Amino acid sequence: MPDNYVTAMYTLFGQANLAMPLSPSFPEQPAPSDADAPVLVYGASASAGQYTVQMFKLAGYSNILVTASPRNHASLKELGAAHCFDYRSPDLVKDILAATGGKKIAYAVDTIAVKASLKAVAAVSGGNTRAAFLLPFKEGET
Repeated sequence: MPDNYVTAMYTLFGQANLAMPLSPSFPEQPAPSDADAPVLVYGASASAGQYTVQMFKLAGYSNILVTASPRNHASLKELGAAHCFDYRSPDLVKDILAATGGKKIAYAVDTIAVKASLKAVAAVSGGNTRAAFLLPFKEGET
């Protein structure tokens, strides 16, 4: 079993991190009560990010927002992303909040964990946001 699949499963459904309820079967039926809540996968084209997008979709979430290079947007939409954003865009936070209608993100998974990603996740998160960061935190800016 790929370790990045296990990482995605544990991040979303394990005892730590987001600790979402684990369904006995996928796709989730009925969908969770917050299925339309905006969820964010920062670094969605990374292997763990791709699995996380798929896990959110299988868990019944429909408003999956992702960041990645534009060349990966089409494949991420095929995996279940509703909205794709270029992580290098100077308007990233503004664009994410426009896509959510100003609503803060319910769940966030940051597979990159650098200064820029941490700042972006913080800017779109509210007091009730549950977030997970794949360690270690890195020194890079992008």
